[in-house]
Amino acid sequence: PLKRPLPLLGKQLKTRHLRVADRRLRSVRLPSKDRDRLATLFNAAIIRSEKEFQGDCRPLILNALTSVGFQARNAPERAALRKLVEELTDTITEQGLLSLGLLRDAVARGRLKMPDLSGPVEFLVGDRLLKADRALEKVLGGIYRPGEFYLRWLQRFSSLGFGTKFGRFLTLNLFLPFGAAFVGLEAIQHIIHMFTGKENGPVLDHYWTIAAVGFFVLALIRSTTFRARAASAAREVGAALKTVLVDTPKWFANLPWVRAIYDRPVARVFWRWAIEPALLSTPLWILQPGRTTAAWISRLAMFLAVDLALNSRAGRRLQEIVLDSFSRGWRWIGVDLVPGLFRGILGFFQRVLETIDRVLYSVDQWLRFRAGETRLTVAAKIALGFFWFFIAYVVRFAVNLLIEPQLNPIKHFPVVTVSHKILITQSKRIYDFFLRFGTKTAEAVTPPLLLFTPGVFGFFFWEFRENWRLYEANRDIELPKVAIGHHGETLPRLLRPGMHSGTLPKLFDKLRRAEAAGPIRRPTARKLEASFEHLEEALKRFVERDALWLLEESGIPALDGLSTGHVEAATNFIRVAIFHPDAPVEPLHITFEERGCRLRARAGAATWVDRLAGIDRNALANALGGLYQGSGVDELIVGSESVSEGLLSNGRPRILWSSEAIAWDRWVELWENAGGSIPITPWAERILPKPAGESSKSDLEKIECP
Repeated sequence: PLKRPLPLLGKQLKTRHLRVADRRLRSVRLPSKDRDRLATLFNAAIIRSEKEFQGDCRPLILNALTSVGFQARNAPERAALRKLVEELTDTITEQGLLSLGLLRDAVARGRLKMPDLSGPVEFLVGDRLLKADRALEKVLGGIYRPGEFYLRWLQRFSSLGFGTKFGRFLTLNLFLPFGAAFVGLEAIQHIIHMFTGKENGPVLDHYWTIAAVGFFVLALIRSTTFRARAASAAREVGAALKTVLVDTPKWFANLPWVRAIYDRPVARVFWRWAIEPALLSTPLWILQPGRTTAAWISRLAMFLAVDLALNSRAGRRLQEIVLDSFSRGWRWIGVDLVPGLFRGILGFFQRVLETIDRVLYSVDQWLRFRAGETRLTVAAKIALGFFWFFIAYVVRFAVNLLIEPQLNPIKHFPVVTVSHKILITQSKRIYDFFLRFGTKTAEAVTPPLLLFTPGVFGFFFWEFRENWRLYEANRDIELPKVAIGHHGETLPRLLRPGMHSGTLPKLFDKLRRAEAAGPIRRPTARKLEASFEHLEEALKRFVERDALWLLEESGIPALDGLSTGHVEAATNFIRVAIFHPDAPVEPLHITFEERGCRLRARAGAATWVDRLAGIDRNALANALGGLYQGSGVDELIVGSESVSEGLLSNGRPRILWSSEAIAWDRWVELWENAGGSIPITPWAERILPKPAGESSKSDLEKIECP
């Protein structure tokens, strides 16, 4: 039928409009008293509306997923399924829609994975993800947008390579190593050509080089011993280079006779006024070609200018600043700039795609039928909707597959760059093929085909990257870090300042500036306060979904009913309160602190924790251990002592928590052993403080890593 009821869409639109009105309220010029009263009303209405909508949406999503085979077999997977449903519900609440791409991303980053394909029938019918795509389209009418044909068929065929034993064998032993070798060599050749202008011919002609590099990559993928030896060799090469380039010149400069010469006033003056300017002006001399008198006069002028600049008061001050910045610059480039720039570019283009998707979805919403509309309006929407379907489909296809991978530098290099080079070599054949349909057709089709087709390869590469993570056999061996922020930030990135990171300190900095500006920037301050509230809510969800829900699903009566409370935050500090129903006024505080580029964690003291029995206490410690693993914690603080201060038998300190990771198989064994009891582990001594009255002497040297 042309018309069908969409009850969930109406509730979702109500929540969306209330959110928009609440955001606009912060900028409206009203007395503070009236604005606070309206804000209270809006907050209460939003909470009721969201609770009603999510209460109706949550069971529909859960039933749709379980009906197509997303079944949990143990406590961690039950908690993961519950978290998956909540994340999809949150996505609908915040963005207003859900799609196959968002569903795939949620499954890929979660801990509930899909098994391998069961056979040809499942390949033809579709795996669990494609079945969930069809099931959610039925139950979430008007909210869920089914996947386009290219996404469905990409998922279907990628399941052969990622979701079968033979396909994984070919992927890991053939396509991935030798494909990476070809793309990498072609990219290196492209970089060399950019700087030198020399073209060495197609890389495919050097098939022995591709084979050698491919076998090297294959050994890195398949052999743990080879990876360790390769890493050791790389460290030795780095140490050798450091010895030649850093240690040897430093040793030579510190020789007694060299120091005796340099300490003389004449040598210092000669070094400062002659050698240093000559070294710095040499690149400028190289850029000044020719051996004429004018060229030598120009070089002499450059030398004198550099000499005067270096030895002036401002020049010496500039030297100190440059040397100090250079000493810290390498770490800033490697740890902050490059990763931050990478994440920033990906985040920018992701927001652009989301904006385009929301605009198209808004038009879809405007063209939907509503109660009380006249027949003329219904007829107009039918006609416009027919044409809009094709327009929106073409726009999504063009933007996602052709345009965005071309403009995004992260996706463009090296995959799109290499595909461009390959297609250019085949341009004559492509033109001759379309020449059969006429000269005008060949001239009109060939240039756009050569320009936009390489973007498809970039799109496929990034889609394959996510599709690989959908299956159990491809699961990460260790528990990965969990994305907490709205832009995918992990906990260290929330606290550590840098490019495209340090969300929390940046919010505090902006809020201080807005508050210092007075009433003029008061609307900005209110928006920042709302950002703090959203961040605190995200932190509470993280603790609940990754620790407390696991305790609920494990069925431990003494730990049933735990909940999160107030979140305290500073520029480098976060504290989350965990309440027990039997002790509603005495929470257990979990503290995270970023200090010295290391994330530290500590569990405070609480009476209800001291009263826990051995197994219950150990279960809580295990849950917090998984929480720390997902947080990316480097050090644990036990009382006033740091675990990093514990000494091993060789007398060297180390950071125990980050040195060893929790494997998924071990994690499942901790929660699903015989009888449902939690095995005793050495974690409790490190994670939870000892009950009052017990000895506080630390036995850290006897505690093994998890």
